[in-house]
Amino acid sequence: MRIIVIVVIAGIIAAAAFMVIKNNRTPEHLGAENGSLAPLPSTPNAVSSQADTEHRGYIEPFTLQNGTESLENIKAIIRADEQAEIVSADDRYVHAVYASNVFKFKDDVEFYVNESENSIDVRSAARVGYSDMDVNRKRIEAIREAYQSKRE
Repeated sequence: MRIIVIVVIAGIIAAAAFMVIKNNRTPEHLGAENGSLAPLPSTPNAVSSQADTEHRGYIEPFTLQNGTESLENIKAIIRADEQAEIVSADDRYVHAVYASNVFKFKDDVEFYVNESENSIDVRSAARVGYSDMDVNRKRIEAIREAYQSKRE
């Protein structure tokens, strides 16, 4: 019985260590390549405006308002959020990381200016876990609301 308890505890510690390492490592597949953000994972913990509209993770892109000013508005919204940090940005792309309050689970949020479609594509995905209980969708919709109010 004692051996079983030790094995179970060791397994829990190993799983927790794996999650901590994965949570603190920036995924390699992020960024916009040839106008495309990374595809969604198979888990229901991400949303993207570049997903197929029939996909459960599809979310509407933002409307491009004033070229580079649009992205500056999004960056200002992100900077105002204590849970967020912009890790890379240029005149067409923003990558921010959001960390949850309690366990510091990280989500990668990306915005890409798609001038040909007059839109800003968005992708938001959890680094660890299976389900995010719609946190990424709610976050993007809150950013969208703030972004639209800056335009009014």
